[in-house]
Order: sequence, then structure tokens, then C-alpha cells
Amino acid sequence: MNDRFSWARTLSIADMYRSGIRKHLIICICAVLACYALMALIASVTSKSLAIYGLLSTLLSFYIYTSPIVFAGRDRSLMGQLPVLPSEKLAFYTIYSFVVIPLVVEGLWFLLSWIGSFFLPIGNLYGFMKLKALTESQVDITNTELVFSTTTNVITCAAMIGISMWIVFTKRNNCLIKCILSALGFLLGIGFISGIFGIVAGFSDAWNGIDRSPEYFHSPEYFKEIFDYIKYFCGILNIVFIGTLILILRKLYIRFKYPQIEY
Repeated sequence: MNDRFSWARTLSIADMYRSGIRKHLIICICAVLACYALMALIASVTSKSLAIYGLLSTLLSFYIYTSPIVFAGRDRSLMGQLPVLPSEKLAFYTIYSFVVIPLVVEGLWFLLSWIGSFFLPIGNLYGFMKLKALTESQVDITNTELVFSTTTNVITCAAMIGISMWIVFTKRNNCLIKCILSALGFLLGIGFISGIFGIVAGFSDAWNGIDRSPEYFHSPEYFKEIFDYIKYFCGILNIVFIGTLILILRKLYIRFKYPQIEY
């Protein structure tokens, strides 16, 4: 076998998972369509739709977090004998889990929002909910803050996908349950750490805000100060998540290079 990386060999791995990938994509598309239809119906009959939108978005996010589950259940000894390089295996699994499924979910959602905008007043659910969130929070978000928030979400999502991929290729039983529980634990951990950081920031605000007027705490300067706290906190987490993801991918590469014989 040629030791040079080959995209043809990389894509040939899909033949081993053809049936599973087909079912996975069909379920993905149906889930997005169902969530869009349900959300459009709810948004058209009630003004309290933002929380439900967040819930449905979280459910779809879990489909992304657990996307590597499609690769579970294969005979690892057999997969270790495939005439492909370890780097080609890692490239295929990474592209499907980190690129294909997120693009299908997000791309289809934006496509439905774009098509829906021609037929329904709230058809563009993404734009409608974004405007609703900004209106209810009464906070103006700059382009810099939006880019930072999006980058943080992408890095967090990638870290959770990486953890799911590690579970799929290192555990033998109940991979789906373990992937879901790991994602829940990951989010709860972030929430716990955020709570501690918020308490510390709150004490700091209370100490520094003794001589500040009540109007200051509703001013753009105060919200900028809060965002600076969040940016610092999220920046630290982003570095940790990126490091964790690199470590997982490196260990998976070694695992593919030196496959273990399972009995």
C-alpha cells in the first residue's frame, strides 16, 4: 500500500458504514424538519417561544454532539485490517463527525428559514428568534462579540464531538448512552464552573460598585464590563477545550496506527 495520503482511500471507508450513514442522515434530516415545523407552529401561536426554541436547539445540538455514534458496533479487529492509513481513517471520521453532520443540521435549518421567509411572517425562525432574544434582553451585541460567541460555541461543540468519538472507538457497550451522558456532564460542568466564576465576578462588582449609581448597572459600559469577564472566562475554557481535542485526536491516531486485538 502506498504510504502517501489518498483521498480515494479515505472516502472508501464510507462503504463500510454505508447503511448506517444513510440511516443517520435520514434521521438527521427528519429531526431538523420536525423541529422546524414544530417551532414555526409554536412561534405563530404564542409569544413565549424563546425558551422552547432553546430547548429544541439543544436537542438538535445533541444530535451533533453524538454524531460519531454511527461508527459504533463494528468489529474493531476487522476495521484495523482495512488497507488504509491511520491518517486516512482519522480524516474520514473527523470530516463526517465535525463537518458533515454539523453542516447538514445547520445548513438545513438555515435553508428552511430562508424558504419559510417567503411564506410565513415568522418563517425565518433564525432571524425571528435572534431579534426576539435581543429585544427581550435589551442588549446590543457588537460584531466582535458575535464572532467571539460563535467561535466559543464551535470550539465547545468540537470538544464534545471529540469526547463522543473517543467513547465510540474505545468503549464496547452502550456507546450512545455514554455519549449522551458525557455531553450532559460536559454541559453541567461548564455550568458549574460558570456559576463559580459568576459568584466571584458578582462579589467583585459588589465591591467595586459601592460608589456607582444604580443607572450604571443598566448602561452599555456595565454590559461591556460583563462581556469582558465572560470573554476572559471563555478564553480560558477555549484553550482547555482545544488542548483536550488535540489530545483526543492524537490518541485516536495512535490507536488506529497500532490497533488492539479484541477477543
